[in-house]
Amino acid sequence: LLRLQKGEIDIPGDGIPPAKFQEVMADPEQKARVVEGGQLHTGYITMNTTMAPFDNVKVRQAVNMAINKDRVVQLINNRAV
Repeated sequence: LLRLQKGEIDIPGDGIPPAKFQEVMADPEQKARVVEGGQLHTGYITMNTTMAPFDNVKVRQAVNMAINKDRVVQLINNRAV
């Protein structure tokens, strides 16, 4: 992102880091250069279901319920479905 802002490159290879997205979009000059489009990324948490405590379905369900999915979406600037 820094190289893009300095004019050294035209396209950031990995896009705009989520932590910097709001900052970039708040700057009218930078925002004008942003092209938004669909991007596929899948993130997930894995559990070894053959070992305790994750061999217990109730524990796996509790972990699922403990994850604040709305907060995760918010952390990536509401760019998730």
